[in-house]
Amino acid sequence: MFRHYQLPDSLFPRIQKIFSDHRWEWSPRRLADDVLRLSDFYIQNPKAPTPWDQTWAQKALLVYYWPLNTLRFQSVYQELEENQFFNGIDQFYDFGAGPGTAAAILIKNEKTVTAIESSNIPQCWFPEIKWSEKFHPQNNSCTVLSYSLTELSQLPQAALQSDSLIIIEPATQTDGRNLLRVREQLLNQNYFAWAPCSHQKACPLLTHSKNDWCHDRIHFEAPKWFSEIEQHLPMKNKTLTMSYLAVKKVAPPARQWARLTSDKLPEKGKTRQLVCRGPAREFLSWMHRDGEPPEFFLGEKVVLEKFEIKSNELRVKSIKRF
Repeated sequence: MFRHYQLPDSLFPRIQKIFSDHRWEWSPRRLADDVLRLSDFYIQNPKAPTPWDQTWAQKALLVYYWPLNTLRFQSVYQELEENQFFNGIDQFYDFGAGPGTAAAILIKNEKTVTAIESSNIPQCWFPEIKWSEKFHPQNNSCTVLSYSLTELSQLPQAALQSDSLIIIEPATQTDGRNLLRVREQLLNQNYFAWAPCSHQKACPLLTHSKNDWCHDRIHFEAPKWFSEIEQHLPMKNKTLTMSYLAVKKVAPPARQWARLTSDKLPEKGKTRQLVCRGPAREFLSWMHRDGEPPEFFLGEKVVLEKFEIKSNELRVKSIKRF
């Protein structure tokens, strides 16, 4: 089942106001050039901090990266809200907050948040957010790192003072596999995986593969103003991907589902699809002689009602969405 997301109605008026306050020109073509320039910067300098002092980077962040990362965090927030992850959390810290992407969504959902960011530029843009350069998490807190870990060599030590962590990273092989290693470290430090994981054991994509990585995908309906910029870009965003991890020092409810961790993989005589339900690297498998396989998508939760195990394949007889 596709998961569709739209940008909040309040987002574009805020962008327009910031452009007006700075007397910046609104030119979709030139803004697309700024986005490409920042994209190239991130690719060439993967560990470098965002160049907040550059006007072109500020524009690119506002019109492209902030909206897309808002959608990513919205989807993760919804998943965690459904799983009751936020129960018992009194305080949130949005570490490396940038323009306050996570903080704004948490505030909208009546959470108490402090955005941790060294640049004062986004602090001027969003004065309703509580900002700080100091990071000292308290008990019953959750630290959010949205596209922050990719700039760091490891988790900030102070973040481990939080009882809960939410980490969102680019859906690249490098960042995704690094996040799997972070998961392993956190489970060894008495955290429990709440999402997207279906279990608390070793991740099979890390231990049984040198190439796989865990990521998720949502569908994005672009507003007109965003599409006008995007038409000048080589990258199009009908869908958005991300790698993410949510952990807590309290165990989640027992899992009654498995999660699909790949798209369908058609092969001769059968179709396979990676599935996560434990430490083994397993595939759901549908034989073509039995008819067309059902349509399930990356990131979906499923309940396996009836199947036959053949090596690393679960030959499905009966399956349903969770």
